[in-house]
Parts: sequence; C-alpha cells; structure tokens
Amino acid sequence: MIGTRSSHLDADALKVRGLCRAFEGILALSSIDLTVRRGELVGLMGPNGAGKSTLVNLITGFDAPTEGRILLGSVDVTGWSPRRLASAGMSRTFQHGHSFPMLSARENVEVAALGVRINPTAARTQTDEIIELLDLGDWEDTLAGTLSHGLERLVGVGRALATQPSFLLLDEPAAGLNEVEGELFASVLERIRAERNLGIILIDHNVPLMMRCSDRVHVLSQGTTIAEGTPDGIRTHPVVVEAYLGVT
Repeated sequence: MIGTRSSHLDADALKVRGLCRAFEGILALSSIDLTVRRGELVGLMGPNGAGKSTLVNLITGFDAPTEGRILLGSVDVTGWSPRRLASAGMSRTFQHGHSFPMLSARENVEVAALGVRINPTAARTQTDEIIELLDLGDWEDTLAGTLSHGLERLVGVGRALATQPSFLLLDEPAAGLNEVEGELFASVLERIRAERNLGIILIDHNVPLMMRCSDRVHVLSQGTTIAEGTPDGIRTHPVVVEAYLGVT
C-alpha cells in the first residue's frame, strides 16, 4: 500500500460530539454522539428522513453543523472543507455516484488518486492495488458510463479508497443492487476491512448487509439516536423493531 501523504492525520478514531443541524429552525439532527475507530465498521440505520445523509454530509464537510464538534483523533476538524478533510484522511461515496462516465474504471480511480496530489507513479501503483482489491480487473478498461449498476458502485468505492483514507463513509453503496450484486458487495466490503485498517461508516437500507458486516449499529429516527449496539442486539431491540424493522 502506498505511504500516506504529509497532510494525512494519523488519527485512531473519528468522533462526533453533540452534533446538531437545523434548517430554518427545524432540527434535522439533534445532539448526535458517534465514535468510529480504525479497523471498525459502524452501520448507520434509520428510515428515510432520519438524518443519516445529513450526518455524513456534516462529517465530510459538505455541510456545516449548527452545534457540535467533529474530531479526527484529537484534532477538531469541524468546518473543514471536503478537500481538506480528504487530504487529512476522510473519504466518502455518494448515493448517486460521482464517476466520470467517459473515463474507464481504471482512469476514474487513478484520477481520484492524482486529485490528492499523489505523484503519477504512485497513483498507478495504488490503482493496481485497488482494482485487484475490488475484483475489477475484467472491467478496468471499460467506460464507467457503460458498467452495470453494481460495478459502477464498486468504482465509486475505488475512487474513495484512492485518496488513502483512514476513515471511509459509504452512503447507500448497495442501493439498487440485486441479490447477487449485494452478496458481491458484502464480500468486497469484508475484504476491504481485512486488508486495510480503516474506520468505516456504512449507511444502507439493506438490513442483511448491515447486520452481516457491522461491528456496531447506530440507529437514527427523526434526527435523534434511538439505539446503538451489536447487530444481534439491534435486531431484537423493541424500539428499533417498531420504528424501523417493522413490528413482529
């Protein structure tokens, strides 16, 4: 794996403390506390409108909190720009994908590496590693705009990994995937966890994926935390069952 950049923060944890976001006086998030450590995957669940994407946008600098702090290790990064956060070790994917359709899968990953000022030789080497990690070798020269939905999602993950993150936020990466694609993505996610010491936040409505891959699950509803715990504990938590999983 390519060495980290000089601006990269060697943080052991991503911490959210008392995070709030109000839109025209209406709270979208209310006093959220969340910690993700390197090597840990935390699932973020909740119904539509619960505040999941708002939280990711705040953490990654695409929005600013009304109150609260975001820390990488001991460094307060609240209000940092997305580019500065990427250089410090924070990366993300997007619900609708941000790939360049007229570039190949390989070129999409390599461009992302070059975007954080990795030199061209290192970017090529890192791209080789990511293509292998994500099993994209058969499609690396295929234009991203012609890939299947599932493969395009993997390219998005590859672009995020190309920035050499310490913390990776995946915003509904399995949305729209069929059962086979979902299984493939779960396997890839487990491989990423095994081979790279990342802290990962996973947002998705795919409950089996969430329960299979998460160390802990954090559940939001109407902008507040209603539960946090192991997958087994969350699966049977009465408030979560009623609010999100459905009354059984």
